[in-house]
Amino acid sequence: MSLYVESSNTLICGDLLISEEGILDIATKEFVIDKEAEIQSLRKVLPYPIVKLICYHGGEYESKQLKEELEDIIDCGYPDE
Repeated sequence: MSLYVESSNTLICGDLLISEEGILDIATKEFVIDKEAEIQSLRKVLPYPIVKLICYHGGEYESKQLKEELEDIIDCGYPDE
């Protein structure tokens, strides 16, 4: 579950995304039950004017290119196994 805080344009994204050493990425595939649902969830939040993410793994993440980073993550999805 994710929560968008409109007053600060912040998405509390839980396990939807991770931030590791300052790099934003999709949740590790070993911890995702439904990979397609994960991508669909990312598509749902894409239209929001998000300027900051709060990830369960990695904490706060900010980027001036956040929308582009999310689009890249959606486009790449999960690699085939």
